[in-house]
Amino acid sequence: MASSKGRVCCLVLLALGALGIIITLVVILTQPKCDPKSYLHAAVAADTKICSDIGRDILQQGGSPVDAAIAALICTSVLNPQSMGLGGGVIFTIYNASTGMVEVINARETAPLHFSGDLLKHCPNPFNLGKKGVQWIGVPGELRGYEEAHKRHGRLTWKSLFEPTIKLLTPGVQIPVVLSQFLNHPNLTLNPGEWVQCACVWKGMKFALTENPLHLQMQL
Repeated sequence: MASSKGRVCCLVLLALGALGIIITLVVILTQPKCDPKSYLHAAVAADTKICSDIGRDILQQGGSPVDAAIAALICTSVLNPQSMGLGGGVIFTIYNASTGMVEVINARETAPLHFSGDLLKHCPNPFNLGKKGVQWIGVPGELRGYEEAHKRHGRLTWKSLFEPTIKLLTPGVQIPVVLSQFLNHPNLTLNPGEWVQCACVWKGMKFALTENPLHLQMQL
């Protein structure tokens, strides 16, 4: 009788041991593995590696995801000004994983305060919104959007979000390939006065900047 009870105890212990091994293996094998393109905790993806790295560095310094996004966007406005910049607007979509809540900060461009609702009726060709020039510019909201997002969700100081891009600009930056292609596009006219952005940023130069030359934008 005692022998039978001993066998039962041994079988139970073996079963528990086997179950423990199985559970351990399942836990180990189902853990996510980080390959070069996946990240366990966080990632920053801007449209250039330089700006992505700036956002990553902000996270590593203890910044919030919003801090990282703002720093990466500031960098992008310098390296790819044809896509975005302080003269435009921004929309933040912020997801709080703890609460499941989604928050949207809309800082898109707006019409001037005293804008006339029938202004387009006085234009020679009111529906030609693709016409070159600055006729259709709105009041920028980009910087105010950054400020509001930082007030709500920032951890690092406001100036620390600009410092990486200031450091990048101090020795000058090379004109990226995409920006060079954009500036040299045959459909663009770079005569000062017609495309005011180029005349202002590059002090009225009558030729388009090309890829790689070192370019200083210290006024930014």
